[in-house]
Amino acid sequence: MYSKTGRAKQAEESYREAVSIFGKTIGGNHPDYASALENLALSYAARGDFANAEPLLERVLEIRRTVFGPEHRDVAASLDNLAAMKRSQHQPEEAAALYEQAIAIWEKVLGPDSPDLAPDLNNLGEIYEMSKDKPRAEPLFLRAAALDEKALGAESPELGTDLHNLGLLYLLTKRYDEAQKVYQRALAIRIKTLGDQDPAVAQTMSSYAVVLHNLHREQEALALEKRAQSIQAGQNRMRSQ
Repeated sequence: MYSKTGRAKQAEESYREAVSIFGKTIGGNHPDYASALENLALSYAARGDFANAEPLLERVLEIRRTVFGPEHRDVAASLDNLAAMKRSQHQPEEAAALYEQAIAIWEKVLGPDSPDLAPDLNNLGEIYEMSKDKPRAEPLFLRAAALDEKALGAESPELGTDLHNLGLLYLLTKRYDEAQKVYQRALAIRIKTLGDQDPAVAQTMSSYAVVLHNLHREQEALALEKRAQSIQAGQNRMRSQ
């Protein structure tokens, strides 16, 4: 409750107390102790205290591997948490290796066709997208999009995110015709599912406008830029109130 209502200090104190109680009552190798330790670690990470968060998350991973074995869903969740922290610390290679391990476990636990794989596929794709290894991103985004479309439908917000990520990859690799088609679809989905004033809509409009500039469709690009700026201005006004 403290965490969800923005009372970070109280949340951290409660998590720390829970860790202490679990440590005394069930011991420091129990899964429930690991879960309490994970909550404390994530509270540290949320405020950028990675020096304290990282060893705790590594300890959580160690406990879960020992108790559940190397291919358990809780092990995959720990790998995801460590990967996200490595991304926040601008350590993409380490994060990618952790996401790859997590995906391999999720595939065994959930099956290769589960849409629950899509977030990690996107996360890993985003890392490769911003690296010298860009070709490795495309199959990840395409797979995420296929999984979400099959499971959630052709107009799900999750599919809109997948397509936005794919469009950015095509933009960065100067595949403008492909980017235009993908962004057009992503924008339509996001407007329909999120509304025409959502920040994600403005994000897609801005990137789509860059593609249109590169295709020499200046009027369309300028119109999209104007709409995106209007949405962003509205969001800024709401935050200032």
